[in-house]
Parts: sequence; structure tokens; C-alpha cells
Amino acid sequence: MVGQKDLSPVETLKNGKEFSSVRNARCYAKTETHTLSIMRAEDSEVKLTGVGIIASKKVGNAVIRNKVRRRFREIARHHKPEIEGLRMVIFAFDTAGMATYSKLESDFLNALKRAKKRLHASSSQKPILPVRNEVFSDT
Repeated sequence: MVGQKDLSPVETLKNGKEFSSVRNARCYAKTETHTLSIMRAEDSEVKLTGVGIIASKKVGNAVIRNKVRRRFREIARHHKPEIEGLRMVIFAFDTAGMATYSKLESDFLNALKRAKKRLHASSSQKPILPVRNEVFSDT
């Protein structure tokens, strides 16, 4: 079909090192239900688009946490073209457990838009060079 989205599953982040590298990239956006951290896939060791989801016990019991993870995975799958070339970590807040799918999706898209702006702005700036500490003497 023409214009059909690729609805195959998105690659998931597997280990703590992958999660840490994305979280340490310092490009994020917060919403009412979650924090979205992103980095370019080419900046990582793996170079694949990937999504990692963190839902702590504050979100709710195991059933609620898994529901939140499934919803975020589905949102990422439906918006695969928008996240192509990015690695991201979604950190769910306790409000995500009671939020509807449409609320999670609108928050996700809002956070993605803001995080992409930050990522683009940070990459277009010139790197900051360290200042040389020189000691001047009066002699």
C-alpha cells in the first residue's frame, strides 16, 4: 500500500550502558507524564535507532508498569519515522500510570519536538574551547 507506515517493532535498549549513554547526552524534555532523553544514533557505539523505557515502582504495581511500557513502545512504533536516527530513553513518572494512551502520545510528541530542537541547537553551536590558565608574573 502507498503511504503505509512500517509498523515493525522498534529496537530496544538492552543494557545499562546503553541507557546511561543516552541519559548522559543531556538532551532531554520533561512533560507531565515522563522525561524523554535523546541522542543521535550515529553518536552512539551501536548506531541503531533504539528506545528504552524506565518505569519505576512509583508508577504503580507490575501490571501498571508493564501497561505503561507497552503503551510507550506502541507510541514509538507508530511514530517510527519521527524517531529514525535517534536513540531515546523514556523515564515514566507516577502520573503515567493513570494517563490515557492519547495523553501519553501527545506528551511524547510534545517532548520529542522540544528535545529535537535542543539537539539541533546543541549540534549547531561551536564547541567551547577550554580557557588556558596562564600565570602572569610581575617580574
